[in-house]
Amino acid sequence: MEFVVRQVQVPASELESYDWTGRTVEYHRAQIRDHLGFRECSVADAEKLTTSC
Repeated sequence: MEFVVRQVQVPASELESYDWTGRTVEYHRAQIRDHLGFRECSVADAEKLTTSC
């Protein structure tokens, strides 16, 4: 948790009350991916990674 606290510059007490399992975190992750230009890994992506080794 300390790593996240340093990254986002938010007091640890603020992050402790965040619901890390609900729909809100899924929404926030989607916002972060969109902002950074990433997408969720698909089954096809995972298969490519496992077959290329």
